[in-house]
Amino acid sequence: MGPAGSPIEPGSPLTELVQELQLRGDEVIFEKKRPNAFAQTDLASQLRERDCEGIVVTGMKTQYCVDSTCRAARDCGFDAVLIANGHTCSDTPTLKAEAIVAHHNATLAGPFCRVVQAEEWSF
Repeated sequence: MGPAGSPIEPGSPLTELVQELQLRGDEVIFEKKRPNAFAQTDLASQLRERDCEGIVVTGMKTQYCVDSTCRAARDCGFDAVLIANGHTCSDTPTLKAEAIVAHHNATLAGPFCRVVQAEEWSF
């Protein structure tokens, strides 16, 4: 979540779940305050309580949140799968989003996560 006045401040439209992603059963929403989804949340303990061995990563801000979470998952003892075509970011003055995504898919693959296309993944 972002600071007050930003497009991603708590409660803003960009932080709300779309209808198709509403919670079911014992699913939990974590309010992230840091790029790494494990930092300052109880994500790791919730996963361990449910006997989960890994996570699937998708989302916005490839070079911040996606990268940080993939790396942290391994540090926390979880396997990570990164959906190659399931994360994105904005262009920067130096690189287009497409290049940033491609770079992170290549950099993270192997030591930090398994990278797969959405069409190749199923639970």
